[in-house]
Amino acid sequence: MGISFHVASTVLGLATVGEIIRPALDATGDLWAKLSAIGAALQKESYQKSVAVPAIAGIPITHRGVSRSFAVVTGHTRDGGLPDLPVADTLVVLMGVNPLKKIVVALLAQGWPAATPAAVIAEGTTPRQRVVTGTLADIADRTNGLEPPAVLVVGEVVRLRADLAGLKVP
Repeated sequence: MGISFHVASTVLGLATVGEIIRPALDATGDLWAKLSAIGAALQKESYQKSVAVPAIAGIPITHRGVSRSFAVVTGHTRDGGLPDLPVADTLVVLMGVNPLKKIVVALLAQGWPAATPAAVIAEGTTPRQRVVTGTLADIADRTNGLEPPAVLVVGEVVRLRADLAGLKVP
């Protein structure tokens, strides 16, 4: 059962609460504040890019026997630094293409193996979507030239893309 809110002539449509994952990201909070101030709308796709973009690319963020947990972070802080990178089976980094080399260095310093699968999904869910896969050892080189917007996914779930990428989304 979906929920819709009407604000003047603008409609805010939300999926069921169980389908929405609201990461505690500065960008999300800023967006909510701006929308509230002008009485505008937020599409659910803006909310769910951390889950929807990888899924459409054939990469589930969790999968039985492969990944039981995931974390979502932005690729940089407001002052341009790196955020604290949490420990999880799957890490999803929004806005991570420009600081990708720094993110990889930080993950390797945290103990993530260089052979950990990684994917960068540029312009996800659009006709121009491009998915580049590799490992932490080579993903920065493989994605040289990709432009934002892009989502970085790190973890064993990236290996599932070979089996799931052909699924059609209605």
